[in-house]
Amino acid sequence: MHEEKQIAFMQFLAKYGKTYASKSDMGSRFEIFSANFDKIKAHNSQEDAYKMGVNQFSDMTFQEMNSFYANNGLSKKPTPKKNRL
Repeated sequence: MHEEKQIAFMQFLAKYGKTYASKSDMGSRFEIFSANFDKIKAHNSQEDAYKMGVNQFSDMTFQEMNSFYANNGLSKKPTPKKNRL
């Protein structure tokens, strides 16, 4: 399984053009990616579950993703459309 994660991480890096400042940072990001990869696999193994996949955020923690969305103005809920007659 570790080899599968390493291959998936290398594909992730190539697909999304990810680079890191140091080997230590890359190691930390791999650990986060690895945990997220496990969550994706576990979720997708459930019958009748919607499918999850690796995306550009797969090397981020949940908190980092929330911060990313908040800092990019994406945390606001959409305004419901009013019915027009």
